[in-house]
Amino acid sequence: MIKKIIGWALLFLGVAIIVWSLWSSVNIFTGKKLAPEIFKSSQQETQSEAPKDASSQKKSLSQEQLQQQAQQEMQKGIVEGLGKMLPIDALTKFFNLGAWLILVWILIMGGGKISGIGIQLLKTN
Repeated sequence: MIKKIIGWALLFLGVAIIVWSLWSSVNIFTGKKLAPEIFKSSQQETQSEAPKDASSQKKSLSQEQLQQQAQQEMQKGIVEGLGKMLPIDALTKFFNLGAWLILVWILIMGGGKISGIGIQLLKTN
């Protein structure tokens, strides 16, 4: 008799885990709820001030320093261009949704195994 009670409890527990996982996923993908934030973006924008007397500064800079400065300006332009095409938050949202899908997959597989154990207990009686 105790095996039957445990079997039914495991069966319902496994089904409840599966249903909760799927319901949470539906709420996340329909926008009613946010995905758990596992990955966070650090939006640190560095602002550089323009020099007051640029012409006198350029005269004192060496060729190497000018090249480094030009390279930094190009990198800054590329980052700004990519930021306009693909927002920084989009990548972290993608990773958070991917992590959620992996977690839900694990929960569904675990719920299936728990239900399977419950069914086996019910069959042994």
